Amino acid sequence: MNNKRKSERFDCLVPVDGQQTSVFSQLKTIDFSSTGLGFISKNEIPVDQEIAIELDLKEYDDPAFVVGIVKWVCKTENGDYRIGLHFKDLIDDSKTRIDRYFS
Repeated sequence: MNNKRKSERFDCLVPVDGQQTSVFSQLKTIDFSSTGLGFISKNEIPVDQEIAIELDLKEYDDPAFVVGIVKWVCKTENGDYRIGLHFKDLIDDSKTRIDRYFS
């Protein structure tokens, strides 16, 4: 798969909190950049689906709030789904918080 991201990805294996009955209930973040996230999911999430996300970046900083859009979905060998999400909207001062996190 070609890497089309414009910013460097950093590995992170972090579970995601989501409502138990939603398609977001069993997500795990696998990589993170200043422009998006990569997920593994038990559920297929449609391309162009918008997802509101709160990112806890550092314990001494306020969380960043973003709206991401699913750019691609690929089924893995074990039946999970690898999902690429691009940050579409960064709310309030979230871009500054994300930039500060990566600096």
